[in-house]
Amino acid sequence: MRPPRLFLFFLGLFALLSACGSTPSHPSPDGSVSPDAPPDVSTRTLDASFVTDAVALADTAADAPAAPVAILPSPRPIVTNNSGPVYTHPSFIVVDYTGDPNAQMIEDVVHTYATSSLFVSQLEEYGITAGTYAGSYHLSVPPPCNAPCILPDGFPDPAAQVITDAIGAGTVPAPGDQTIYVLKLPAGVTAGGGCDTGYAYHGYEPSQGFPYDVIFECTDTNITESQLLSEDVSHEMAESTTDPVASSNPGYSIPWDPQGGEVCDYCGDTYTQLFSFWIQRVYSNAAAMAGADPCVPYGTGPYASGYIGAGPSVSSVTVTANGPGVPLVVTVFATPGISDQVIISATGSNGINVSPSSNVARMPGDAFTFTVSADNTAGSGPDHSVWISAYPASAPYDNEVWPVQVVVQ
Repeated sequence: MRPPRLFLFFLGLFALLSACGSTPSHPSPDGSVSPDAPPDVSTRTLDASFVTDAVALADTAADAPAAPVAILPSPRPIVTNNSGPVYTHPSFIVVDYTGDPNAQMIEDVVHTYATSSLFVSQLEEYGITAGTYAGSYHLSVPPPCNAPCILPDGFPDPAAQVITDAIGAGTVPAPGDQTIYVLKLPAGVTAGGGCDTGYAYHGYEPSQGFPYDVIFECTDTNITESQLLSEDVSHEMAESTTDPVASSNPGYSIPWDPQGGEVCDYCGDTYTQLFSFWIQRVYSNAAAMAGADPCVPYGTGPYASGYIGAGPSVSSVTVTANGPGVPLVVTVFATPGISDQVIISATGSNGINVSPSSNVARMPGDAFTFTVSADNTAGSGPDHSVWISAYPASAPYDNEVWPVQVVVQ
């Protein structure tokens, strides 16, 4: 799920929803941009620390180092294969509403990213070999609620029902074995709890067996609507490809992490650029295990992180429900390009509490001790987490996440 940028450190719940449906015929998709040429949209400016050459990204695997460079003294956790399906060559179908002024932009993002070498280079270590774009289809029926409104959570997911109804009406083609639908809701219609809990999510519709991404319009500080939408779309595309049946048969994820755990969640608000689009960077196990910047394409500019333990890596902490807090030491790391303070933050969810709860400023090399505890709402067992996030004070949205497992006794 794609969380709000401003609430990343305080988000307590990431929902991956499921839903139900029907079947049928194949109308012809309308035309869209050529995957070999950049879409005709305005140029957007990105933070130079996290940008690679857009043209090179379109033509090569990535304009970045061929291998990660170890910079941290301890490795991060890895995103594991939980034996669920992975869509090795996904085919994306866009479903939107007639008259939506952002529909063409969403179609361009999906088409351009799915067919790019960037998509494959970011996901190839998870078994992805290619992506395709199978067209866009416009719905002339009313949305499932009158804007402004939030579609209710639960099963069946009303957003999935939109797709299954369109399939049954013959407006949208039935899914193949690698089909992923991208549903763009019209302005004012949100889902998954609305803009306060997330900007997009992905789910799985079990009766017809297809994954789907749900994109809705939100606003954010210091970022345009088109930048936000393109980053959200690419985030969900990568996660629905590598973890299409997340709720019942997970693919690539960290299973003990209820705050997220998929291949984009730990890369926070870092992005690269593909032509004019903002594309979410993706967590790389190879880079994480090497102690490098874990998000690909590999960053070429200054990099900051909080790492766990002053020496050996601490992979988990154990706490007792309603018992005393347990210390969690975080050391600040930064490459030589960062000379100012680094802001570190630690957050828990589902009954896991961290003190202090506010952001802490420290210089590179400094250590800070957070206190982790569990209240009586935290169930016993290993399925809890604390997220450590760090970013340079001069770049407050360029953050990544280090997850720490919390075991409650």
